Amino acid sequence: MTSRPVHLLTSRASSAQRKHFGIFIPYTKHQQNGTVIHVVGAPMVGYKLEFKRNFSPSTAQPPHTNTLIGHVAVDLVADEGSDVDSAGLKLDYTPKGELEKIASQVPPPPISKNFMAPVDGIVNRRCQEWTMDFIERLVSRKYIEAEALCIAQSHRDPPEHGVGSGVQDR
Repeated sequence: MTSRPVHLLTSRASSAQRKHFGIFIPYTKHQQNGTVIHVVGAPMVGYKLEFKRNFSPSTAQPPHTNTLIGHVAVDLVADEGSDVDSAGLKLDYTPKGELEKIASQVPPPPISKNFMAPVDGIVNRRCQEWTMDFIERLVSRKYIEAEALCIAQSHRDPPEHGVGSGVQDR
């Protein structure tokens, strides 16, 4: 079976900010570009699911870290890499392919009732918690190995990091 790599994509605009998490799936052709599956927003306004198509981690600002967390079957991914040179970055909110449909079934974090409290994964949730839930759903369906959860968990910030800094997640 042919597979596609799945990467945890992280970035941080400042050391006081929590890392932003997303999942990056490189295109089959032009593997330096691909689709990012992530939630964007802030605890005080809530989050929404977004697909960044034709995204290039190597040229993004702030700098992004790309960590391989596993592989998924090629038929789970919608690949739009054929127009990578001319299309430019596209923001999309409509899931394409099974992997993105699964992401759309994971509820984005709602408005936090106490966004100054440490992140607890239940009441106070952000992009890192959403990404972990998405990976967990992929693991439960046996689309990716359980090791993906351990790898992603090792990149998470402590619960109190960045809370109250006033900087939004992207």
